Amino acid sequence: MLHNAGVFLRKAAEEIAGHNDVGDQPFDEDRAALVTVLIQTAVELASTATVIKHDGLAGAMRKGFPQTDAETEQRWQTGNIQTKTFGELKIRAAALFGDNDFWSLIDDFQNRRNKLVHFHRPLDESELFDLKYEATHVLIQMVVTLGALEGDNLPEGTASFLGQHLFDKLIAFDPYRYRVENVARGIDQHVLKCIMCNIRAYSVELDKCLGCGYTGDLRFLQCPDCRKYAVYYDHGNLPINPALPALCGNCTWRGRAAHCAKCNDDYIAQEGRRPVCPWSDDHDVAE
Repeated sequence: MLHNAGVFLRKAAEEIAGHNDVGDQPFDEDRAALVTVLIQTAVELASTATVIKHDGLAGAMRKGFPQTDAETEQRWQTGNIQTKTFGELKIRAAALFGDNDFWSLIDDFQNRRNKLVHFHRPLDESELFDLKYEATHVLIQMVVTLGALEGDNLPEGTASFLGQHLFDKLIAFDPYRYRVENVARGIDQHVLKCIMCNIRAYSVELDKCLGCGYTGDLRFLQCPDCRKYAVYYDHGNLPINPALPALCGNCTWRGRAAHCAKCNDDYIAQEGRRPVCPWSDDHDVAE
C-alpha cells in the first residue's frame, strides 16, 4: 500500500510540474481533478497501511472480518477484503502519525477534492490558483510522511523520492515558494534558506524545511558577515578533512569550516590562510 501511495504521489508531482511549464497560471479543472484524486488516494492508502501495520488487518477491516488466516488469505487473493471508510481509518491514523496541522491540511484538501470531483462544483480562478499551491504542499508533506512510515524501503528525502529533475520543477513555482516562506516565518523567527531546495523555509526550531521537508542533524556556526548562527557545514565529515565548504543560510556568505582535534570544536576558517583554531591555547593548526 505504501509503495502504491508513492506511485500516486509521483504521478501527481508529474502533473503539477507539467503545468508549471506554462507559467503562473491556475490549474484547469481537468488537471485539478486529476491531481486532487491522485494525492487523496495516496493519503488514504498511507492511512490504511499505517493502521494495518500497527493494529493488524483486524484494525482496518469492516465488521465480519475473517477469523482464520486461511480465510484472510483467500479474501486477499480474490480482492474481497473490505476496509473501513477513510473517515473511520483517519481517526486511528491521526493518532499514529502526523500532527494536528498535518491533518488539518489533509481535511481542507479533501474538502476541496470532494467539491471538485464528487459534487462537480466548478472552482473559480482564485480557488484553482490556490489549489496549485496546496497540492504541492500536501504532496511534499505526504512524501515526508511516507519516508517516516517506511524509511527502510523508500528513498530518503523529497528530492531522492521524486528524482532531482522532477523535484526541481515541482518547487520552482514562485507562488508556492512565496507562500511557504510566509508560513515558515509565522512559525519560527529564525528561518534560513534551505540547502536542499533554496527556499527560505528551514525552521531551526523545528529542524525541518517547510518547503521540501528536509531535516537532518544540523549544526550551525556563526557567520562572519551577518553574525547569525546560520552557517551550514558538513560537521559529520569535518574531523577527517582539513576543511570543508560552508555557507550561510541567512546571508550570501560562503567560505570554509574546519575542525580542531585539540579542543574538538568546529570553526570558520579564515580565507587565504591555513585553518587555525581560534580557541586552542597554542593555536594548533587543525588536523
